[in-house]
Amino acid sequence: MSPVKAMTKAAAIAAVTAASLLPWSTAQAEPVAHDNPSLQACQASLKPRVQREYANVDQVQWLTDTATESFVSNAETRYQGRGQFRQTDGWHTFSYNCVFNNRTGSISSLTYSIIN
Repeated sequence: MSPVKAMTKAAAIAAVTAASLLPWSTAQAEPVAHDNPSLQACQASLKPRVQREYANVDQVQWLTDTATESFVSNAETRYQGRGQFRQTDGWHTFSYNCVFNNRTGSISSLTYSIIN
């Protein structure tokens, strides 16, 4: 093999190897339907948690147009989006991040943070 072909082949192998080492967080997030069962499981788990951690929450709503899903691994999918809850002083917006294990049908991690 000529030195040029060997360098080209080595560069191609290096590029493929480097791409395969990228973290899964670089996966493209795609919109997800609001009736997706895994997304609904994440939201159903988060609602009582918000109500427990904040006083006088009488309503929790999901901003369905913000929901996305992305690949984490062959077993897991990440769901992200925003919601809001109402207290006596008004509405508060939050973002959530949920990793759902498709093999076990359970939530691997679930976090949220208040935006305003």
